[in-house]
This record gives sequence, C-alpha cells and structure tokens, in this order.
Amino acid sequence: MCARWSEESVLSHHRAKVENISRSLGGRSGSTAVSLKKRSPPHQVPKPRDLRRKDQKIDLSALDEILEIDAESRTCVVEPGVTFVDLVSATLPHGLVPTVVPELKTITVGGAICGASLESMSFRYGGFHDSCIKYEMLTAEGEVLECTPTNENSLIFHMLHGSFGTLGILTKITFRLVSARPFVHLTYEAYDAAEDYQAAIEKRRKDQDVDFLDGIIHDPNRYI
Repeated sequence: MCARWSEESVLSHHRAKVENISRSLGGRSGSTAVSLKKRSPPHQVPKPRDLRRKDQKIDLSALDEILEIDAESRTCVVEPGVTFVDLVSATLPHGLVPTVVPELKTITVGGAICGASLESMSFRYGGFHDSCIKYEMLTAEGEVLECTPTNENSLIFHMLHGSFGTLGILTKITFRLVSARPFVHLTYEAYDAAEDYQAAIEKRRKDQDVDFLDGIIHDPNRYI
C-alpha cells in the first residue's frame, strides 16, 4: 500500500481509475475494434494489417499500483499492471513472496493470470492464477464485476486464466503469498536418459522435499 495515503484513499483512487476506464468503454463508437493500451510493452509487434494499428485504445496504463499487503493473512491486493519485480520488492520486507514468480521481471500480475504463468514453484502451487482469491473486472459494457470461486461470477473466475483478455478487463486482483527465506540452496542433478530425468522430477513432486524445481535439457544425453 502506498505509505502516503490511507487505506480508504488508496481504494478511492483505485475506484476513480476504474470509473474512468468504464466511461471509456461506454463511450466507444459503433462496432469499431478496440485494443488495450498498457504501461508495459507488448510481447508482440502488430503485423502491418493488424487492427491494433488503427483501432480505438482503452488506456489501462494507470492500473499499476499495489493496493494492500496484509502480512498477517498473507494476502496481497494489486492492480493488474504491477510488475513482478516491483511486487517482490514490496513483499520481501514482510518475509513474503507470491507463490509463483515468473522468470521475466517485467511480466505483470494481470499478464501472469491471463497468460497462465508457471515457474519453478508451480509443481507445488500450480499457476499464479491458482493463488488468486478474488478478481475485479470490467465487462465490454463497462460493468464492474466481482469474481470469486463461489459467487455468481464463479464461472468467469475459473475461465479467466489463460483467456488473454478476451473475457473482460482485470482491474484488481487479490491473491495469497507464501513465506520467503533469505537464501536458496541450489543443487544440480545430471541425468543421461530422459526416463531417469522424468523419474527424478516425479519423485521430487511426490516427496515435496524441495521448494523450487526446474529442469533444462541441454542435449539428448544431458538433462539437468
């Protein structure tokens, strides 16, 4: 949470941003194509005839703040444009981190959900979306929905991950955090055959005796 504002001020500021985006959605002209303008750079450059080169833009660049870190309940509330490098920098002083931290620092929380991010803790926690408790999102008409696993919008909640923004616009995310230690002890295990490599991964998954698990195939006879 921003230290210079009270909790109510932070939430009021967030609501004002969401209302502004909602008005932009409601003010669209006809059936003209629309795309989203974000603060983070796109991962793909639009091709010459891509509609994103001439369509209407809905500006989401303001949705980039951490709204709350609750160390006691180990939960965090952020806007979708928060990058993981900024998120981890904010949670580490509390001894906490997200359950899944993507390798690329500038991946955003919203991108991790809509793009179904996985990483070296996923064998234990699943995708980043599996740590999420509640979403706030805007429909194409500008209606604000609260989505949880069990409320009237539960279907949207469960379909949102991997949807690449096709179901609506994420505006706020509540998710779980886990404890972080100051150091990581790293061990490399080398295998000559794919079967042994796969068996080692499966054993670690069953035993749950490590916090992180990653694998690299260097060539047909070198598995790490």
